[in-house]
Amino acid sequence: MTLATYSDLTAAVGNWLNRSDLTARIPEFIALAEAEFNRTLRTIDMEARSTATLTGEALALPDDFNGLRSISQDNNFFTLVSSQDLFNTSTTGSAPRLVAISDGQFFFRPAPSSGTVSIAYYATIPPLTTGSPTNWLMTKHPDLYLFATLAQAEFYGWNDDRLPLVKARTEELIDQI
Repeated sequence: MTLATYSDLTAAVGNWLNRSDLTARIPEFIALAEAEFNRTLRTIDMEARSTATLTGEALALPDDFNGLRSISQDNNFFTLVSSQDLFNTSTTGSAPRLVAISDGQFFFRPAPSSGTVSIAYYATIPPLTTGSPTNWLMTKHPDLYLFATLAQAEFYGWNDDRLPLVKARTEELIDQI
């Protein structure tokens, strides 16, 4: 069986589980596996760039933001700090250039002049659905999708014998990637 699309994955998970009573739960297992991928994977395929225009001290995160690599304005990079450290820093002056992430936004100190910032970040992995049946992770690593989904299913079913094996295989694949 080819494992290239969302429907291929749901069919394969159903086959591996050999439990028709879990068919309706398979999309949930896939979504839970994807949540784990977004927490644990950081690959070159997740790297994204964007630019945004500043108008004040705050700027909304990109919709698919999953972690900051760098942020700069006119080739001058900001240093990422905690929001507590940032908000305890003066709002005036020229250095250091700090940024924090809080409440779905970047906050800057000192507030930069208006202009464009360049953002390099990790993007979330596009979720598989019937309307979007594939993504780069499914194309490159269908085995990871299969085993991570099976791990979620085994956990749901409290299959104490198979869960450690499936989870270990999932972790091996993540380490390999």
